[in-house]
This record gives sequence, structure tokens and C-alpha cells, in this order.
Amino acid sequence: MDRCADNFPDGGGYVVTVSFHIHAEFVDAFRQALKVNALKTLEAEQGCWIFELSEKPGGVFFLYEVYADKQAFECHLQQPYFIKFEHENKNWVIDKSIDRFQRTILR
Repeated sequence: MDRCADNFPDGGGYVVTVSFHIHAEFVDAFRQALKVNALKTLEAEQGCWIFELSEKPGGVFFLYEVYADKQAFECHLQQPYFIKFEHENKNWVIDKSIDRFQRTILR
């Protein structure tokens, strides 16, 4: 599946943003686990169109994910690599916030 933005259906998509604040001693391990989760998601899930990772100093990470729909995101939450990621980092996280949006295209 081509994940280029120009191929998204107009107005389609379910957006999930996640912010993490990570304990300093776990930042490198978290970064690596996050990369593995993102790459596996993009490889295995056709319903995941975008999975972007951003980071700033102080152990702050931001994820921007776009799925075909809410069902595709719910499917993501059931994948073994996601479950492993959630389990292994639960003690690394100081704070985590999740937000969900319906994607809107302004054309």
C-alpha cells in the first residue's frame, strides 16, 4: 500500500497523537523500542498510513500516527509487537498523554 499523503481518501483517516516523558536513564532504550514498534507497524499494518516519531531534549517523545479508521487503530493495539512495547516501557514513563482526532483535509 502506498502511504503517500496524496493517496489518502479526502477527509479519511483516524489520527492518534501520543506524548511521552521518559526517565533519563531509559531514554536510549525507549527510543530503540519505539523505533522497533514503529517499523513493525508500518511493515505489517496496511491500515497504518503514517507513524512519525519526534523527540526533544529531556526525554520527551511525540508520536503522530494516521490510520485508515478507528478499527485499524484498534487492530494495532492487539498486535504482539505493540503489546510487547507497552509492557517493556511501562516503568520508563513519567507521563503519557494520548489524543485522537478525525483527519480533515483542507483542499
